[in-house]
Amino acid sequence: DAAVIFESDTPAELIAALVPDILVKGGDWPIAEIVGRAVVQAAGGEVRTIPLTPDRSSTDLIGTILARHGLDPASASARGTQRRRDEPT
Repeated sequence: DAAVIFESDTPAELIAALVPDILVKGGDWPIAEIVGRAVVQAAGGEVRTIPLTPDRSSTDLIGTILARHGLDPASASARGTQRRRDEPT
């Protein structure tokens, strides 16, 4: 299990490199439109969707985790260059 930050517009290259056994996306995505679906299914893996939870988002969860570790969610970049709130900019 892993969460991976990627810099491209889609995770297509990452999925092709990792070829996960299971690829999961929110239920607001039709399976046919999930990026990486063909790669995962061609390797015998599964692509699934899960229901969305009202008033919950991965963006909010990431913000909470960053804040609890003293990192500023507003200035965090996808490159992993988050700054601690007490660090000078």
